[in-house]
Amino acid sequence: MNRYGTLAMAHWTRWLPTRVALIPPAEREDFFTQLGAEVSEQILATEEAILASADLSGLEFVQRAGRMTAIRRQAEEIVLAEMVFFDPEPGT
Repeated sequence: MNRYGTLAMAHWTRWLPTRVALIPPAEREDFFTQLGAEVSEQILATEEAILASADLSGLEFVQRAGRMTAIRRQAEEIVLAEMVFFDPEPGT
């Protein structure tokens, strides 16, 4: 399980216990492993889409590296909000 699957499992277990309870216990690790892989793929696709519209020409190495890191974090933020960090269930 990658870090996104681990993050999703921790968040869902804490804040979405009813949703986690719907996943058979024997299948939970596989579910979050698959979710982590899907999140990772979507982050990469989102990062590539953002990079396609970014103008990195004329930037020095450090500036370019910083911008690339910011784009990666932006892609993570977008995808995690859509696929992992759902609003908590009432009463949690």
